[in-house]
Amino acid sequence: ENMPRSKELESFAQEIASLCGRKIVDQSTESRVVLLA
Repeated sequence: ENMPRSKELESFAQEIASLCGRKIVDQSTESRVVLLA
């Protein structure tokens, strides 16, 4: 209930990745985890 939705997390991760010069290399929808590299 307090956790962000998977799509919200992915959108946030894309924003952070672009600001840091990184990219999303993997993610787990069930765990709501996004790996940047």
